[in-house]
Amino acid sequence: MAGETTSRSGIDIDVLPLAQGPVLNGAVWTTEVVAGQLELNDVLNMGYLPTGVTLIGFVAYCDDLDSGAAALVWKITVGSTDVKTGITIGQADAKITHSLTQFLSVDPITTTGRTLVKVTFTTAAATGAAGTFCLTPIYIGN
Repeated sequence: MAGETTSRSGIDIDVLPLAQGPVLNGAVWTTEVVAGQLELNDVLNMGYLPTGVTLIGFVAYCDDLDSGAAALVWKITVGSTDVKTGITIGQADAKITHSLTQFLSVDPITTTGRTLVKVTFTTAAATGAAGTFCLTPIYIGN
C-alpha cells in the first residue's frame, strides 16, 4: 500500500560519529528494501543527525530498484525541509547508466537538535525490486 513509513533497523540507537572542530563527518546508513517499499509517498526513515552540525550533502548508492521502465524518483528531507528532490538513482539499469555512487550536494543546513533524515519516493517504481539502499550524510562538526 502506498504512503507507508518504515524505519531503518537500529535507527533509534544510532550515534553518528562526531569529530571535534571543523572536520568532515559521515556515517553510512544502509537498509534492505522490498518492492512494497517503493510505492508513491512511501517513506524510509534513514537516521538522525546530531545537534549543531552543518550538513553539506549526501553520498547515495542503491541497487537497481526499478526493474521496469525507469520511473523511480525520490527526495531527501532533513527535519521538515526537502533538501534534495528529483533524485533518480535506483531507476532501471542504474548500475549501467549511472555511477554506482553519487554525491548529492545540498544548501548547507545547521541542525539545532537531533534531526531526522528521511527519503520519500515521489514517483513509484514501475516494477519495484528488492535491493540495498544506502545514504551517507556528509556534515561538518561545529
